Amino acid sequence: MTIRIFALVLLGLVAFGLQAVGQTSTPGCTDLTACNYNAAATVSDGSCEFASCAGCTEPLACNYDASATKHDGSCVFAGVEPCTACSWAGSTNPGDGSGTLVTSDSDGDGVCDSVDLCSNTAACNYDAASNLACVLKVTYYADEDGDGIGDYSLGSFCASEQPVNSTSGLDGFGNLDNCTDANACNYSDPTNGWCAADSDLDGICDLSDNCTDTQAPNYDAAANTACCTDANGNGVCDDR
Repeated sequence: MTIRIFALVLLGLVAFGLQAVGQTSTPGCTDLTACNYNAAATVSDGSCEFASCAGCTEPLACNYDASATKHDGSCVFAGVEPCTACSWAGSTNPGDGSGTLVTSDSDGDGVCDSVDLCSNTAACNYDAASNLACVLKVTYYADEDGDGIGDYSLGSFCASEQPVNSTSGLDGFGNLDNCTDANACNYSDPTNGWCAADSDLDGICDLSDNCTDTQAPNYDAAANTACCTDANGNGVCDDR
């Protein structure tokens, strides 16, 4: 009887050993926090990844992803900063993580575009606290003779940056100054004619000067009469 029991035990041990030898391992991801965790895996094969199931898990966020099972800290919310809204505002959150945060302050001045009277960053006052209509830069011209008619362009500037000895004006026809010679008798003439000579330097252009003979006593008289004679050379017109 004892021998029979021993034989049965021995056969059981042999069977168990054969079963253990025949058992195989199952490779896979064994990390419970991984997106591809495999509960059936018995040996880690280094395949664990944590990105495919990660996303924003906050339903109120612009980029909420209903399929995400792991929060990755990427959530963005409208209203946290001024002039912000979700890209899908006015409709339903798509819930697929595609939503974005939209900022409606294109010039970054802290005034939302919907009420900003000037959002052109090229304007002089685009970020002014007064929030007025845009004031654009003006072309200034050198005005070396100070006649208010531009000689040549210096570029565009805001009024507060106006270069010295400059003007924003041209003549009535939009032309540059035709006479920039300060010695010309008509350099400051608003009619903007070409420089005219003043051979006797009396301030009257030769074309309209009735006397240009500097030997005549009245060559520079304000009355601009015809040259008189001074036969005796006393500096006084003979007929005076």
